[in-house]
Amino acid sequence: MVRLLGNPTTSNEITVEVTGAAGQSLRLGLSNSQGQLIGQQTISEAGSLERHVVRLGELPGVYFLQAITPTERKTIKVVRH
Repeated sequence: MVRLLGNPTTSNEITVEVTGAAGQSLRLGLSNSQGQLIGQQTISEAGSLERHVVRLGELPGVYFLQAITPTERKTIKVVRH
């Protein structure tokens, strides 16, 4: 399960909580609305609750956060005003 804290946001960062990935590798990737990868974080072995701050682009708009494990992929839309 992936949860964003404070979406939509006016800030250039957002906090992401991931549960259900314990013991697995976890990759968080952020893309802009054109599909360009802006940033990525890799956790080699996730705990029962992972909380990370992801930096958004400088401009307002729509971004897409992907949380990827070996068995699952989840994409969430992030709106920055």
